[in-house]
Amino acid sequence: MSFRPGAALLSSVILIASCGGAAAPPTAAPTSAATASPTAVPTVAPTPTPTPVPAPTSAPTPSPTPAPTPKATPALTPTPTPSPRRTIINIGNTPPPAASATPVSTGSAAEALLISYIPEALRESCGRDRQIYSTELTTITCGPDEFPVTYTLFGAARDMQAAYNQDLPRARIRPVANGTCEEANFEATYKVDGNVAGRLACRDRVGKGGFTYKEMEWTNDQLLVLGFISNRIKTWDEMIDFWSNEAGPYVPD
Repeated sequence: MSFRPGAALLSSVILIASCGGAAAPPTAAPTSAATASPTAVPTVAPTPTPTPVPAPTSAPTPSPTPAPTPKATPALTPTPTPSPRRTIINIGNTPPPAASATPVSTGSAAEALLISYIPEALRESCGRDRQIYSTELTTITCGPDEFPVTYTLFGAARDMQAAYNQDLPRARIRPVANGTCEEANFEATYKVDGNVAGRLACRDRVGKGGFTYKEMEWTNDQLLVLGFISNRIKTWDEMIDFWSNEAGPYVPD
């Protein structure tokens, strides 16, 4: 016999009715809603109070510091550099003393005498020079700065000759018997109008900086004057021509 779920339920109903009892209403099974836990009221999260963000404090703008006004630097007036060796002599209108083989004293009288021996073309450019020789009376330098000539006056022929001899070792090349000025190896007497007038040396030497200087030095036996030229620019021909025609010294007219 097979089990039929509908037949069993019908038998139960008939049995209950026959017993005289009212059939109890079927108890409804609790719904899931009845048994469900009460729905929790959602807790509303408090709205966070926004923390006010402080407005960015702008850095104070520094007031520009005015640049100091530069003080005007006064223009410097260049001081002329005096010649290290010469002081201009005020010749004025004082006539020079008469020429003499024995110069008079020292100082202004000796200077005036020496200037009287200088060619007129050079005379106004002459200036007092430093003392070069211990026995000299006075020394002057004349001519332009690029071509000066120095004259020294002595009181005795021996002093003049000693000064001349003292300078001979300056020569880079020793003088020879048949030397010439162009070869810078000349030392001998020279003549004026056929007469011996003194001694002349032509030489060269190496100075400071490695420059070679041409030098001419001569004596005038009558006037007791020692003349000297040193130059590194002029040629020998230029120097010889100047010495022969313009340098002097001469006996004043």
